Amino acid sequence: MHSIMAHNRRIKTAAAWIFWLVVWQIVSLAMNDTLLLASPLATLKTLFAVLPQIGFWQRAAFSTVRILSGWCLGLLAGVLLAAASGA
Repeated sequence: MHSIMAHNRRIKTAAAWIFWLVVWQIVSLAMNDTLLLASPLATLKTLFAVLPQIGFWQRAAFSTVRILSGWCLGLLAGVLLAAASGA
């Protein structure tokens, strides 16, 4: 029974992915402006083109560090303000 439920969940997940990819493609074609909204295929091609480049990974790491730093600072501020409020 569990296997059937897991299978159904995977089918629903795949259907949702396909639905939103089709919506993305249709909107991209309707806009006809790759600068504002590239198609899923163009996006995938570009992703595979930049993956082997070291600059891509450096920028991704830099962005990740900034995002995590902001999250940690927000967490720290929240904890400090909660402690001050509780005191």
